[in-house]
Amino acid sequence: MLGLCCQFMVPKKNSNVYYNVSEEKNLQLNQFINNKYSKERILDTWKNNISGFLKILKHAVNDKIYSVRMSSNILPMWDKLDYLHENQEVDNLFKTVGLFAKEHNIRITCHPDIWCVLNSDSQSVIDNSINQLKYHAFMFDKMSLSQTNYNLINVHGGKRNNLAQLIKTINTLPDNIKNRLTLENDERSF
Repeated sequence: MLGLCCQFMVPKKNSNVYYNVSEEKNLQLNQFINNKYSKERILDTWKNNISGFLKILKHAVNDKIYSVRMSSNILPMWDKLDYLHENQEVDNLFKTVGLFAKEHNIRITCHPDIWCVLNSDSQSVIDNSINQLKYHAFMFDKMSLSQTNYNLINVHGGKRNNLAQLIKTINTLPDNIKNRLTLENDERSF
């Protein structure tokens, strides 16, 4: 089966120039810290990115691609904005994406960044990694995606020779993460 990783590039009309159909937006941490973003700006960014992901899914279906990895940048600053986690417009967009995926048998997956290390020697790295997993599970839950490895959250095995810590950390994870978690076989680092 052919899969798609986070982006979908299409040519502009009558041109050899390509653009990303999702038109994903981001927020900068220093601007956020300096209060340069209003609540509306943040919500507009989130809504834009969720809608952009839906555009990717529609293009994927048209090209008979039924496995799509979701970008990790859909909700920038999510971990700093608890008060926005229950927003009706965001919830409705995620529901629409989830329904479209189910209707068209699209497998949605994700892959948090390489800094997601569940068996680090540093507890702060482990804590940050768990927060990344919570973020991805949050989006999957909002889309009502299955809590199975069909809608997987894929991470690297982590630090070599630290299997006991990996098992300990995985055992502390909530079910909505643990049931979706898969470990990537990486012969160079784990």
